[in-house]
Amino acid sequence: MKKTRILLIAAMILSVGMQVEAKKVNLKYQLKAGDEFKYEVSMSQESAQEVMGQSQSSTTATTTTLNFKVLEVTATGDMNMKAALVALTLTGTSPAGEMKFNSVTDTVVPEFAKMSSLGLNQYYSFTLSPLGKITDLKAPDGFVEKLDKLIAEQGAATMGMGAIAGSAAGPEGFQKSLEGIFLPFPEGGAEVKKPWIVETKINQLVPMKVNSKYELMNSNKETNELKGTSQITVDPDAPPMEIQGMKMNFELVGAREGKVMLDAVTGLINTVEGTTSMSGNISIEGPQLPTPMSIPMTVRMTEKISKK
Repeated sequence: MKKTRILLIAAMILSVGMQVEAKKVNLKYQLKAGDEFKYEVSMSQESAQEVMGQSQSSTTATTTTLNFKVLEVTATGDMNMKAALVALTLTGTSPAGEMKFNSVTDTVVPEFAKMSSLGLNQYYSFTLSPLGKITDLKAPDGFVEKLDKLIAEQGAATMGMGAIAGSAAGPEGFQKSLEGIFLPFPEGGAEVKKPWIVETKINQLVPMKVNSKYELMNSNKETNELKGTSQITVDPDAPPMEIQGMKMNFELVGAREGKVMLDAVTGLINTVEGTTSMSGNISIEGPQLPTPMSIPMTVRMTEKISKK
């Protein structure tokens, strides 16, 4: 009889443990009209490539500060918001030289920073759902026309760091920036170590597909900790990039790992830390080259996001 009671108690303990483990955490965004907050996003990149037997390397770093305001919350919980880039720093070194720009201290904007700085204090409007879906993104009146004009004026000079940072100023790039800050949550909540999958596209000079897996690692009354892992590939349906009559095909693959700390009440990110590594080849062909050229390339990026 005593042995039977022990087995029964053990079974009850195991049952309770399984129920606790399977308990879902209701991840969602819960903001109020009038809420205002800022995020600082820092990204650094190191790239190396081999051209005609010579190794070339470059480094870039960008820090952006975005300001958010909640205008209203609808009966369904959707949040109508606006956001703008309010500060920007760019630094970089390459075989072509050194680049530096700080929107807070510099009075003259260099050519490479003109596209990205054009978006300073330009407020986009958008709607954020409780599960992190971003819709109805609208650029400020006349802004897209100004950006298109500047791109046409700069032409090939838009390549490099200026193009990468400047691409975030347009509506598509700005939405991708928002999607990096407002993560998508699964319907019905998340269980500890039960992943959900999110597929997205990004454009870092070339379109890339990102297959991300998020897992809830720990949860308490104050914070929720997520682990994120991603597989990154160049979109196979994307046409080759054309520069001065030459066609460039990027054959790159990579992976990203990161840790996300969320506020358990608002759903907002407190901090993000992530690293991305990519490698592959760039194939170039055109009338200027006697034979097609293949350039091995490696890229490593680190990312930090923090709520201010």
